[in-house]
Formats: sequence, structure tokens, C-alpha cells
Amino acid sequence: MHTEFSPQAITTLLLRGFESERLPCALNIRAQVLAGEPLAADDAAFLDAMVHDLDRAAALIGADPAIDRLRACALHLHDEILTQAQHQIGRA
Repeated sequence: MHTEFSPQAITTLLLRGFESERLPCALNIRAQVLAGEPLAADDAAFLDAMVHDLDRAAALIGADPAIDRLRACALHLHDEILTQAQHQIGRA
């Protein structure tokens, strides 16, 4: 049996998953980096995967304002964390 999901259903699942799993983890990483802790390699990989997965989802779903906003927010969070981590390396 093959079940097909509508783009709207996929978008809803992505938004819920991001809100309940990915965002809290990314915000914890952000808090650690802002507190002066170095960015761990697995945390950097998590952030990269978060953005990559949203890029792949957007490519599969097509134009969707909710996914576009989510991608923009995730990319901003990703870039903010990596920029702060780079500043810490430069100060060391």
C-alpha cells in the first residue's frame, strides 16, 4: 500500500518537527556558543544538516511561503551561531 501526502501535509510535518526537535536543539547550541563555549563538531554538523534538510524539502515541495520562511530562519540561526563561533576562535 502506497500513501501519498499532499505538499501541505508535508509542510505541516516539517514545521512541527522543526519546532519540536530541531529548533530547541539549535537554540541550545546557540546559548552554549554565546556563553563562550566552543562549537563542537557534532553540533556544527547538526546545524549544517538542519539547513540541508530544509533545502532538500523545499526542492521536493516547490514554492511554499511557510517553508521559505522556515529556511530563512534556520539559515539565519545557522549563520549567527557559526559567526559567533568563528569570533571566539579569532579571540583565542
